[in-house]
Amino acid sequence: MNLTKVEVVVEVGSTGFQPVRDIENIRQRAYEIMKDMERYPEYMESVKSVKILEQDKNRVTTHWEAELDGAPINWVQKVRMEEKSQEMTFEAIEGDFDVFRGKWCVFECDKRVCLKLLIEYRLGIPVIEEVLGPILEEKVRNNSKDMLEAIVKQMQISTPQQTTDNKQ
Repeated sequence: MNLTKVEVVVEVGSTGFQPVRDIENIRQRAYEIMKDMERYPEYMESVKSVKILEQDKNRVTTHWEAELDGAPINWVQKVRMEEKSQEMTFEAIEGDFDVFRGKWCVFECDKRVCLKLLIEYRLGIPVIEEVLGPILEEKVRNNSKDMLEAIVKQMQISTPQQTTDNKQ
C-alpha cells in the first residue's frame, strides 16, 4: 500500500506576526521554537506529551502522545536536526503507524519566512486506510496546519512587536 503524503506551508506574516528587516533573525527564532519539541504540549492543542528519550548534538529520540480528532496516537521517533538548513527530519521507529516520517523546516519565501511540515504515513491496516483514508488525510492536513500556526503564535508571544518605524 502506498504512503499518504501531506505537506503544509504557513507564512510567518500570514497570522499577524510583524515583519522585521532581518529575515535571518526571524528564521532562527522560528527554528529555535520548532526544535523545542518538549514545549509543544504547552501551545499545541493536539500534542499531549513529548518526552526526550535520548539526545546528542544533532539527533534526538522522542516519545509522542497526541490526539487526532479525539483519537489518541502514540509513537517514538528519531529526529535529525540540520542547523544550517534549519530542517528537522523525523521517522517513527515504533508506534501506531506502520510508517510515519517527514520534515519540519524554516525557509525564505518571497522575502518572508515560511514554515513547512511534510508528513508521509501509512497505518498498515489496508481495510481502515481504504475506508478512512481521505478523512484521515484531511485531519492530518488540518492538524499539521494548526501545529505550524501554533509555532507562529508562539513567536508572537515570545518576540516583542516592532514599532511602526521599524516595519518594512
